[in-house]
Amino acid sequence: MKIKITGHAKDRMRKYGISEDMIVETLKNPDCVLKGHHGRLIAQKALDERFLLRMVYEESGGVSTVAIKRRGPATSVEYDKELDILVIKLEEVDSLDYAEDSGDLIIHFKDDKPVEIELLNASKLLSKLCSTQV
Repeated sequence: MKIKITGHAKDRMRKYGISEDMIVETLKNPDCVLKGHHGRLIAQKALDERFLLRMVYEESGGVSTVAIKRRGPATSVEYDKELDILVIKLEEVDSLDYAEDSGDLIIHFKDDKPVEIELLNASKLLSKLCSTQV
């Protein structure tokens, strides 16, 4: 696989200790591929339970951005298959103050901060956003 890595991406790779082999492995076998802006794709691969490698790239083989995202210890993701609801907890709280919704997306707030996200009809939306084929 031939890829072109931008200077910015190389800087990020050095900063986070990411090898070119890790880039190639993520492109070949991502955990998930999301659709990005302007026809770009975002390959994601879990490095461990704390860190996620995200790469913005073009199908022509150019890697333009490499990022490592830290997964917060309070963050959890739960899926109810029967109801087809995905719940993402951004922060553990005892109670919620209010919620705002937009279609199948519900965001719960505590002290005016989003602390929980509910996605109704999750499988339908996620199948549109995420593809394991590159």
